[in-house]
Amino acid sequence: MGQQVTPTVVLLGTLDTKGIEYGYIRERLHENGVNVILMDAGVLGEPAVQPDITKEEVAKAAGYDLHELLEAKDRGAAIKAMAAGAASIVGQLYTEKRLQGILGLGGSGGTALITQAMRALPIGVPKLMVSTMASGDTRPYVGEVDITMMYSVVDIAGINQFSAQILSNAAGAIAGMAKAPAPDLTGGKALVAATMFGVTTPAVEEARNHLEERGYEILVFHATGTGLSAKSAEAGGADLIIIYNSGRYRMAGRGSLAGLLPYGDANQIVVEMAGEVLPVVQKTPVLAGVCGTDPFRLMPVFLKQLKEMGFTGVQNFLTVGLFDGNFRANLEETGMGYDLEVNMIRHAHELGLLTAPYVFDEEQARGMAEAGADILVPHVGLTTSGTIGAETALTLDEAVERVQMMHDAAKEINPDIIVLCHGGPIAEPDDAAYVLERTTGVVGFFGASSMERLPTEVAISTNMRKFKSIGHGGE
Repeated sequence: MGQQVTPTVVLLGTLDTKGIEYGYIRERLHENGVNVILMDAGVLGEPAVQPDITKEEVAKAAGYDLHELLEAKDRGAAIKAMAAGAASIVGQLYTEKRLQGILGLGGSGGTALITQAMRALPIGVPKLMVSTMASGDTRPYVGEVDITMMYSVVDIAGINQFSAQILSNAAGAIAGMAKAPAPDLTGGKALVAATMFGVTTPAVEEARNHLEERGYEILVFHATGTGLSAKSAEAGGADLIIIYNSGRYRMAGRGSLAGLLPYGDANQIVVEMAGEVLPVVQKTPVLAGVCGTDPFRLMPVFLKQLKEMGFTGVQNFLTVGLFDGNFRANLEETGMGYDLEVNMIRHAHELGLLTAPYVFDEEQARGMAEAGADILVPHVGLTTSGTIGAETALTLDEAVERVQMMHDAAKEINPDIIVLCHGGPIAEPDDAAYVLERTTGVVGFFGASSMERLPTEVAISTNMRKFKSIGHGGE
């Protein structure tokens, strides 16, 4: 029997803010009998503990000079650069057989950075992330990789009776995984991949039994996602891509208003969908549809999280602007009105996010322009057409008049604001062309149903008719 090699765990993190904690967990890892490579992916301050791989080396691995990142003063860009550099180094260490496990500690920003590097490693390599974000939706961090998320309970800020135990547990867990012998995968069967929704489970189970009896190994994946729609939109030349919670309901065969009703957490759904869209969009800016009236989120903190996830900007959706009458009046009277959406756009602008709010009248157009909106989107109602489109709508000429009025009001405040049209009867390319030809200063169209629901309905029904029209032998 050959001599057993001591496994190595890579400790990846931001040592300028978490140095004490990383020093502590490094000691615990040594006590558990593994070697440690400590990598610093911090940017701003000096590391509180000496790393084996410096932040300068990490930046260089991504093709950047650390001083240039500091001078740019763009935290989001710096995080992306350091994440790319860390992923490159981690991949190289694995190739050189110098990595048998990886461990990270972090809050929202650190978790986004560290898990990006973890996702560069093959499935099966132990990956453990101790994070303040582990108690919520972890899809943006985990993606499609086997990252184990461990909730830190308290913030990762010093060593106390809680964090000491949790970090010690984490050290023991990753050390155990790194030491565990790899399973014997020689002589494996031919693989067949299958996708499965909840409603298709019986059919997939029957197919799996059938294939396994014939010597195949079946890998079953949960089938979900809007990434294909986003990827197709980018390929078609979209200038912006936006993620709405209503998009999920529309693709499930429900109307857009489902996103405004108490069927789910609107902002959480957008975060979940981000994991499907952000990884596949290459260059097009992606905006998040943010419910600015959400009473359970500290909006500046949530907006910062969205930026760290990779969103370029935001829009106010879902929006109370789609409500009217007594219900809308009651929302305004009880502190859940449109002003909260204006405040959200103001916070986003201050964070350097691109802002593209919906407005429904001239007063709102002025308010959003004053809040710093970069792009203004006059909304003229729920989109018509298709199987679940609205039937009550303005005429195209009425839409032209309203869009122009909101455009003019916003331009009084900010002559440089970009104005796009959206909604109501503006459902097809010819409708958008009609409005743009009859307005002044409106430079484009902002699509939602028009860009995903309607094309999907048309494509599927048209293709099905073509298949149904095919004859068979004897006809």
